[in-house]
Amino acid sequence: MLKEKITLKGLFEKWKLNAPLSLSMKTVKSYERRLQGFILEYGDYYPEELRKEHLGEFIRKLSSESVREQTAAALTNFRKFLSDLDIPFPEVPSYARPKGRQKLPNPIPEEVFWKMMRLAEEEEKEFPYRKAVLILLGLAGLRIQEALQLLPSDIVKEGNKVKVIVREGKGRKDRIVPIAGEYGSWLWERKGRLFPLNLHENSIRKFLKNYGKKCGDPDVYPHRLRHFFATQLTAKGVPVQVIQKLLGHSSPATTMIYSKAVDSLMEEAVEKLIG
Repeated sequence: MLKEKITLKGLFEKWKLNAPLSLSMKTVKSYERRLQGFILEYGDYYPEELRKEHLGEFIRKLSSESVREQTAAALTNFRKFLSDLDIPFPEVPSYARPKGRQKLPNPIPEEVFWKMMRLAEEEEKEFPYRKAVLILLGLAGLRIQEALQLLPSDIVKEGNKVKVIVREGKGRKDRIVPIAGEYGSWLWERKGRLFPLNLHENSIRKFLKNYGKKCGDPDVYPHRLRHFFATQLTAKGVPVQVIQKLLGHSSPATTMIYSKAVDSLMEEAVEKLIG
């Protein structure tokens, strides 16, 4: 137990230095942003001075449902951190976004993806990294930062099978994803020079959007390639537990949403018959 009396601002600084290893860097940064607003208002308080009503009032006046939800999650994490130090902190009021229609994944259409792949192959000599991005995100389901963090040693070959080792993905978990057929061979042959040293996420977003416009979908961004990967596997009857492992989801419930997305796409296809 800490003997000195420390304000919430001081404890927040300690939290930043000891952010849970179970969280991804993206989540830590998101929590930090949400907690900064709270600390601006209550940073001079000592933990024992804070009340549950303070937390509820702070959350209620935030700008949107998503910000309220994220802030409640950040405060809950901060409370757990303090609890491990035997420091009191009020229970965070339960907050759940009002129920509405669940937002479904928005994969790029299959024909658009393969048009983009053909375009990347045409430009392969000048921009080989573009084909690598399409393979890793669209045919292996990696998140964009997982792809950018790959090292040559993370692409391995066992017999004639090529696999990608994703180290410290979301939740700091490792996973192994196989790359099918000729695309696996292509990655293996170029594993030492997949991406330019100065390649930034914004450059990838820019070329994907440009490719999308040329291929019939003006709103292509990295995560839609991951959605494409997952919905294609779901449509082909791959068990949800397998897709969960490939995507690195901690819960099968997260993966199940792709089944709903496929159902929705099927409904749209049937509607076109009489449209």
